[in-house]
Amino acid sequence: MTFAKAISDQSFSNPSAVACKYDPNDPNQIIFVADMGNNRVLKLRVNNNQSGNSPLAVFYSFKAALDANDLNAAIDCFTDIAKEEYSKVLQDLQPYFQEMVDAMGEMILMSQDEYTAEYSLMSETDGDMIAFPVSFARDEMGNWKISDF
Repeated sequence: MTFAKAISDQSFSNPSAVACKYDPNDPNQIIFVADMGNNRVLKLRVNNNQSGNSPLAVFYSFKAALDANDLNAAIDCFTDIAKEEYSKVLQDLQPYFQEMVDAMGEMILMSQDEYTAEYSLMSETDGDMIAFPVSFARDEMGNWKISDF
């Protein structure tokens, strides 16, 4: 459904076929639509990585929730399966949310495909740089969520 707006703006008349090729390394996908009533084939470029729907955007929402001491918003950044596991952990860590936020450094992409992404969260502790793995998964609606932190 990420391309519904791009398609609805085209004034189709009897569209009869659609073709596309998904490339997980290209956030701008190409969709070809045969528009029989207008005697044309449209080539639409659609940005699938919408603002707010990327692993980094989810992580920064999580970080902002911690910074605001908003436990529920922080938990909402996790996949449904991970929510069960991390609800208790985050409740126990709530007194330390500000310290956690202050220690969070740069997120470095390690790997990403259509459904999963792996990042390393860099943190400095006593002068040493430590990398913490952070995993993301797309949910059934196509939204990125934290699956392991």
